[in-house]
Amino acid sequence: MADFIVDSRFVALLCCPLPASDDMPDLPPPLSPKQWHILNERLQQSEFQNTSELLDADIPTLSRHLNLPEQEADQIHQRLSLGDYFDKEIHRLEQLGIWVQTAIDPDYPPTLHEQLGTSAPPLLFGFGNPQSMGQGELAIVGPRHAADTDLLYAKNVGEHCTSEGIQVISGAAKGIDQYAMTAAMEAQGQALGVLGDSLEKNASKPDIQHYAASGQLTLISPYHPQSFFDIGRAMGRNKIIYALADWALVVSCQKGSGGTWHGSTTAMRSMSVPVFVRADDDIPEGNSELIKRGALEFPEPPWANLVESLENLCKGYRKRHHRDKGQQRLFNKR
Repeated sequence: MADFIVDSRFVALLCCPLPASDDMPDLPPPLSPKQWHILNERLQQSEFQNTSELLDADIPTLSRHLNLPEQEADQIHQRLSLGDYFDKEIHRLEQLGIWVQTAIDPDYPPTLHEQLGTSAPPLLFGFGNPQSMGQGELAIVGPRHAADTDLLYAKNVGEHCTSEGIQVISGAAKGIDQYAMTAAMEAQGQALGVLGDSLEKNASKPDIQHYAASGQLTLISPYHPQSFFDIGRAMGRNKIIYALADWALVVSCQKGSGGTWHGSTTAMRSMSVPVFVRADDDIPEGNSELIKRGALEFPEPPWANLVESLENLCKGYRKRHHRDKGQQRLFNKR
């Protein structure tokens, strides 16, 4: 039994969200990350060898050979029949400078697999240099509506990252995100933005195009480039920000609520990326609470040899995380 041939187009065809049109008003939904992971495993164990064989099989046959509910088998069959419609949409996006990268492509960040497991997005849309991900990144996060002191702090950290060759990664939203990313780029550094809203709209902005053309900015999203902002997409975006980072810095956080709180506590609970918190005078209650829960205090300025300082501080954090994860696995087995 030969392995099923999986290529990038096959992954994208199954998992790429597509906009409905007058000609195609009722499109089958894309496979979720978990659905894709299960399907890929079962395809490798099946008698199918390529996409054509899947298309030729009827729904009951797909369901039986892949051990899937007939509803999912029908979803897969319908998605594979959308080849022409899919190719037309991908061509439209390419004309806008937007690319698609799948989980089996060589430039796909391995840290997404390592940190997110079966929740890693099967594909990413992007604008800018697709090879810019995974180049030593500090995630700088905080609320959209932040105090002036918080914004200045984010700006200063973003500027300093450039001097040490650290790429700033954030959500590209107004507030902390934009201050940190813009500061890095204005200092001739690099930034990576993970979007929870329209990549297509952002890619049309002159300043975004300028920084992307210079190689200083890349925007990515696991959502279709025409997607609008909602809370669910923002939460999913936050996980990717942390998963891509070598270290994360929470500049400001409201205790118990908001995207910054949810993203940081989720990362501390389920990822190995060290989470740092601004810990100088007059910090918000949320910052103090994160430190109580195990987050690390970010070094005080002026920063010299920031990378070395962060690595020295986070050694114990990573060891503690792996120990706790191991204990959790033992508990789950029981």
